[in-house]
Amino acid sequence: MSVADASTVEARRVGLLRLEGDVTFVTGASGGLGSSIAEAFALEGADVVCAHATADEREEALKTVAAVEAAGRRALLVECDVSSEESVVAAMAAVEVEFGNLDVLVAVAGIGRMAPFLETKTADFKAVHDVVSKVSCPAVDSS
Repeated sequence: MSVADASTVEARRVGLLRLEGDVTFVTGASGGLGSSIAEAFALEGADVVCAHATADEREEALKTVAAVEAAGRRALLVECDVSSEESVVAAMAAVEVEFGNLDVLVAVAGIGRMAPFLETKTADFKAVHDVVSKVSCPAVDSS
């Protein structure tokens, strides 16, 4: 049984759809934590933009879209490389066309570089930082 099956029925019964009418953009929505977060926001009443980074992740992201729609919400699938400002700007343009606005950004996508802090190379630090900061800044600027 999907989380959507039991939880959506109960949430509707007691009126707990707290995000009714909000639009949420979730990066990393092709599986794991991102997919679970997208579904949880849908269960709370939000429409969800499900972002995945590569064409290889599309099939998994489509499962997230199906879960959002099973919760009775609208979903938009976008391919978005969050390390590319151009890709993020294009995704935000698609959000504006489909929904007109964006209320919540959940930046789940990320990369990691494992090294002791004092041995971390500047380029590695910048790469990790860019993944999160580039998705946030254009999203804020486009509003």
